[in-house]
Amino acid sequence: MTKSDFNKDIAIAIIFVVCIFFLWKSGILYSHSLFPIVKEGRLHIFADWAWVIKNGICKNLGFDIFYSNECPLFGKDNFHFNIGNILLYIPYFKFLEKFYFFYFPLMLCSIFIYTIIKLIDRKNFLNIALLILIVFSPQVLLVLERCNVDLIIFLLLIIMVKVNQPFLSFSIINFVTLLKYYPAALITNFVVERKRSFNKNIFIILIFFFTLTCLMYLSGESFGLIRYKLNAVLPTWGNQFSIHSFAILLSKLRNYDFNTILIIALSVFIILSFSFYKYFQNTLKNIELDENNFKYRLYIVSSNLIIAVYLITQNIHYREIFLIALFPLILELKDNKKIIFFKYFVLFIILRLIIFYFTNYYVFFKKIYNLLYIKAFLDIVMMSIFFGLTIFFNLKLMKKLFNYRL
Repeated sequence: MTKSDFNKDIAIAIIFVVCIFFLWKSGILYSHSLFPIVKEGRLHIFADWAWVIKNGICKNLGFDIFYSNECPLFGKDNFHFNIGNILLYIPYFKFLEKFYFFYFPLMLCSIFIYTIIKLIDRKNFLNIALLILIVFSPQVLLVLERCNVDLIIFLLLIIMVKVNQPFLSFSIINFVTLLKYYPAALITNFVVERKRSFNKNIFIILIFFFTLTCLMYLSGESFGLIRYKLNAVLPTWGNQFSIHSFAILLSKLRNYDFNTILIIALSVFIILSFSFYKYFQNTLKNIELDENNFKYRLYIVSSNLIIAVYLITQNIHYREIFLIALFPLILELKDNKKIIFFKYFVLFIILRLIIFYFTNYYVFFKKIYNLLYIKAFLDIVMMSIFFGLTIFFNLKLMKKLFNYRL
């Protein structure tokens, strides 16, 4: 990267940050995209990060933050601490209060925006349109305004793939799993991304869980506490990003049986995913991808994570930021004139983002909840394409590394 390219990227990042700051300061953000968090008449920005810091302070003051959380720092909003205990050990110094609650989250959000700019190649109009829609999407605006811990996980995932060093990858996966538990799904990449014997892979997985268990114990975790945290999470039923979306919506709005709808949604997802896998098996059979290529590895690592999250957990829509890590490879495939499918897929992704701008507004501010079905449907189609492609790449990579006949 030349100095000129670096300066351009920084300039674009500054422009985006200034625009988002304007949306926040003018109130447009809260009248068109998300609800503000207001306490005692004051608007609270970076509320998720502030919540983490305040829980650490409350724990040090001797309050129970897991089961009752009567700490006076939260007033009436005694939301129980339900993520990794390791965050409670962030050292806090009162004289640096402004840094903890404003400057650090602002810096984190700015780095995230710069990272998106670096990931999305701006060589044509379609790519530029996708970049702008991503940065100003309700998903990204929400994670930035709240400064959720997912930002840290996303950035560490990018560093892990970029450096591509086994010990660092092992350490990062352990660390991010301690932050929010769900990144444990990243351990699957140790199986598919390097040439090792079956026994070595099993040994690495066992070492990972042993190390993780020890670190969790040292941070004050227990299986009982983790189970309580996970059960205590009350996922919103609005803009979900999950295979459970249809089941949640139809059970809430139409009183349908949750499990029946979930089975139907899973069945549709599996059928679509298998169909796309067979399509990619035919159209991409001659494509050669280097397993050390950054875009390829980023896709494999990120897709394995986001698909696991989509299928297993119920997620607020800001978790869609991990989809951004899939786009560099998709955009590269789009430019392959022999494979026209990905050009239409990118157009579909852009259309989905545009539609979500409108559905998000009318759901949150006009209470037209039936529009949520549109997002749930588009999510299933998009994720089944990603899943079909991920299965194809994983099997292709495993065949190359282990000489399997698949």
